[in-house]
Amino acid sequence: PEFFSGANSGGLPRAGHIPGARNAPVASVLAENGKLKPAASLRQVLTAGRSEAPALTVLYCQTGQQATVLYFAARYLGLQARLYDGSFQDWSGRPELPVEPSL
Repeated sequence: PEFFSGANSGGLPRAGHIPGARNAPVASVLAENGKLKPAASLRQVLTAGRSEAPALTVLYCQTGQQATVLYFAARYLGLQARLYDGSFQDWSGRPELPVEPSL
């Protein structure tokens, strides 16, 4: 959340998030034992409570590591998902791309 909001840049060129993105930390899909939560809980997190899943879900984080867990969960649910490898590290380093801080 602190990276998404822009409170912490994580050492990246710009702080914040990709416009239109939602914050879904990796912990939001994991149970206390470190395993994935039940499918209904995963669907709630990954579809933001929408009645229909989005046509495509693109998952990213700071560098693409933690987003792989969300990607796996999305694919497990049968969602059309893509992982933005390089993630916000790539995006924030490209000044022509917009960044939104939530502060």
